[in-house]
Amino acid sequence: MTAHRSRREFLTGLGGVAMAGLAGCAGSGIPGTDRSVDRTLYVGAYHWGFVLLDETGTEREQVTIDVGSTVKFVGFSLGATEAVDALPAEVRDGLLGHEELEARNDDRIPAPSETYLHEALEDAERRYPNHSLVIVPAGSGRMGGGMMDGGMMGRRGLFLSHDASEPTVDTMTAGRRGSYTIDCGNFCGYGHRYMNKPAAITVR
Repeated sequence: MTAHRSRREFLTGLGGVAMAGLAGCAGSGIPGTDRSVDRTLYVGAYHWGFVLLDETGTEREQVTIDVGSTVKFVGFSLGATEAVDALPAEVRDGLLGHEELEARNDDRIPAPSETYLHEALEDAERRYPNHSLVIVPAGSGRMGGGMMDGGMMGRRGLFLSHDASEPTVDTMTAGRRGSYTIDCGNFCGYGHRYMNKPAAITVR
C-alpha cells in the first residue's frame, strides 16, 4: 500500500525553498474536493510521460496557481488499477487509454537505434514498472536524476507504484513564483530521460 507523507517540504528551488512545506496531508480514502485546499491536481504516470488533470477531469498542459495557495497533488500510476479506480469518476473518465499514450510516445520520443520503440516500452514495463513524481524548477534538468535540492522529497519524490491500492497524496503551499517541471525520479527504462512535463506548473 502506498504510504502518505505527513509533513514535508514539497517543492524546492535551486539553492533554496521554491514551494514551502506541507501544511498536512490528506488521510486515506478517495481523494476529491477538499475545502481546506485551493486546488487539487491529479498527476498520472505512464511509460514515458505524465498526464495532468484538474478537479473536473480536464487534462491540462499547464496550470497556473497563485503564490500562497495550497495545492493537493494526487499522484498515481496509470497501471495501478486499484489506485485509478479510487479516483473520482470525472478524473477516471478524463484518462487516456494505453494506445493513445503510446501514440504520444511515438510523437515525441526517438526510437532507440537497436530496437523499435514499442519493444523498448514493453521491456521497460516489465523490468521497471514503477515511477515517481518530482517537481523541479523549469530548465534545471533532472538535478541528479530527479532528487530535490536538499533531499526534501527524498531521492525518488512521491513513489508511484504500479500495484498501489490507492493514489499517493501530498499537500503543499506555493511559496515562490516561477515555472516548474513535473519529472520522474525513478529510472524507468529507455524513455526515462524523456519522461517529464516541462513548465507544467506556474506560480504567479
